[in-house]
Amino acid sequence: MRWKYTALVFVLLVLIGSVEASDKISEKGPVVWKFVGEQKGGSQGKTNDNDEKGAGDTLRERDRLRDRIFNETKEKMQKWTENCYSWLERLQSRIDTYNFGEETKLRIQERIRNLESRLKQIESELNSANDSQSLKKAGDNIKEFWKDAGKEMRNIAYEIQLEKIRDIVDKLKNLVDRFKSLGLDTTELEKMINEIEVKLAEIESKIVSGEVSAKDFSELNRIVQKAFDEVKKLSKEYLNIQKSYRGILLASINGNFTLTGNLSATIVGSGDLSTNPENAIVNAKNATSIVVRGEDVKIEGNGSFKIVAHGSGIITMHGVGAYKYKECISEEYINGTFSDGVTISFGTC
Repeated sequence: MRWKYTALVFVLLVLIGSVEASDKISEKGPVVWKFVGEQKGGSQGKTNDNDEKGAGDTLRERDRLRDRIFNETKEKMQKWTENCYSWLERLQSRIDTYNFGEETKLRIQERIRNLESRLKQIESELNSANDSQSLKKAGDNIKEFWKDAGKEMRNIAYEIQLEKIRDIVDKLKNLVDRFKSLGLDTTELEKMINEIEVKLAEIESKIVSGEVSAKDFSELNRIVQKAFDEVKKLSKEYLNIQKSYRGILLASINGNFTLTGNLSATIVGSGDLSTNPENAIVNAKNATSIVVRGEDVKIEGNGSFKIVAHGSGIITMHGVGAYKYKECISEEYINGTFSDGVTISFGTC
């Protein structure tokens, strides 16, 4: 699409140039009259009424041509601004369909508003243009607008790409929780996730300053690919171990919960946690990130948490959240949400 509008701007500028040339010819009217008189009257340079009439017709034809070119050019430029408004509206509609973070959405919307503001200024200049100079000024502004619009479109594309990478990071973190629940070593994967987040912050800063490049995204994609390779390796181990457990529970809650059973579980979040350590192995990185494995385990929490548990057990949750679980590890997930309270039994086949 970009070449289409660039070509249009070029054609418009050529037409404007024709208008200017016509203006200059009109300004030099006496010279044209003299030239016509010399052609008609021979070496004496005399004129007659027919000669003057012919020259007048020529000038009027040039004036009509100039006016026609001016009006056609102005109409085409006005049509172009209308198309740009439609293009920005479609872009906004597409942006609204993406599940962006609030900060990203605000930045993209601000970019679109800035383009709309500049387009309104160009539209005003076009509507008030009444000579070739003012029309040429509007044409120059159109050229600058489209050049800057190209930069903004690249930045919006970069923003979208960053948002997709952030979604990938969230999924990687969820996998870390699941791997940990079965005692897998996720040190390398967590290191790569940290590298991705550092690079994301760096690129975001460069987008704001206008210094981002394709190389930045190549480096980011390289780190993401390394993380995927590590996930593949851990997934093989995870699936082999998972076969020995009867069921699985995945839940998120903002409220309080009690989880009991013979299980291996990871709890991550913010709030208060307590466990019954009898016959259980508890690895606590901090007060709100624990891994528990054992029989007759009891875990209680109050706050906002993500829960991954393998084995068989019962969880009672009060608050707001979502869950999915398998009664048997070979069966399909059962999904649900709650806004008050719910009790779930998993691994009971």
